[in-house]
Amino acid sequence: MKVTGFVTGAGAVGVSGDVGRVAVCRKRTETVMSMKKLFVGGISWATNDDILREMFATYGSVLDAKVIYDRDTGRSRGFGFVTFEEDGDAEEAMGALDGEEVDGRIIRVNEAKERNPRRGYRNEFNDGFGGDREEF
Repeated sequence: MKVTGFVTGAGAVGVSGDVGRVAVCRKRTETVMSMKKLFVGGISWATNDDILREMFATYGSVLDAKVIYDRDTGRSRGFGFVTFEEDGDAEEAMGALDGEEVDGRIIRVNEAKERNPRRGYRNEFNDGFGGDREEF
């Protein structure tokens, strides 16, 4: 694990290459804590952050639960993310809830993956429509 920064008196914060894995070391002497972030897809538009948190809290300590909303309409996009304090709790929740029916919808629960950088954005010869266009 690579330590990415250190603030005097506050400790170090390190981030590994895996999504959702963060280590916090206080004064370089305490144990490393790891978290796991889950992707939850197919949720009902009526599901909010609190409902999502309650749904997963039965499996362990949830640090964060966030439903993603469309910035233009303000309506849920039908997916969200849940971050567990412990990897084992996240694994248990993923196994128990993936493929289950919640509010009349079958949800998918997977380990969250790192976002891909935007493709075809400025100065790149990729228009997003496929093919290997070399010039405009």
